[in-house]
Amino acid sequence: MYRIDDATAASSLPAPEAAATEGYFTEGNPVSGVPATNVRGSWLNMIQEELRALVVYGGLTPSKTIYTQVRDAIVAKFAKLNGDSTQTFSVAPGAQNQNAVQLGQFKSAALASSSSTTTTSVTFSFTPPANGQLLVFAQGGSSGASSGSLAMSIAGTTFLNQKANNYSYFLATFTAQASLVAGTAYTITVTQTAPAGTTANNLGALFTFLPQ
Repeated sequence: MYRIDDATAASSLPAPEAAATEGYFTEGNPVSGVPATNVRGSWLNMIQEELRALVVYGGLTPSKTIYTQVRDAIVAKFAKLNGDSTQTFSVAPGAQNQNAVQLGQFKSAALASSSSTTTTSVTFSFTPPANGQLLVFAQGGSSGASSGSLAMSIAGTTFLNQKANNYSYFLATFTAQASLVAGTAYTITVTQTAPAGTTANNLGALFTFLPQ
């Protein structure tokens, strides 16, 4: 979008006349005495500068011989509906459900612990930048004991008990979901307690935060 370069063009942007009531173009009617609408330089300058600003915003150099620069600027700055790996854009951290979010706001941590004692645990500490959901997946097992049960708990509340199988192995798997509030510090500990006589007690947990 190249600016007008006629010899009669002004070298700087003239100040527009005072704003009047908005309206629409008309060709007028000489029979009824309705005049045609004047196309003022201020209005043409407005259209010219609006289009040129979009071209420059798109990173293009205004050209007098390229007639697709407005379209090219739109394509360059706005991602296609079907996606395009060449188009990227940045967003501020999302704080509401309808916001786009940074990849960094998706928090994930895989933790593992192994112990020969009857109790072992994994802890996840996190302060979410936005409201969201924490997904927890825990899996554990122990061996050595021939009776009793394997228990998993969060904050002292037991949510799973798994009996031993025929080979003195205990296996347990658990998933949970919790709502987290932005700016609040959380420490979540998953504890696994094995029965007396355990020789190996293993626990792994995956914590994933999804902002809303």
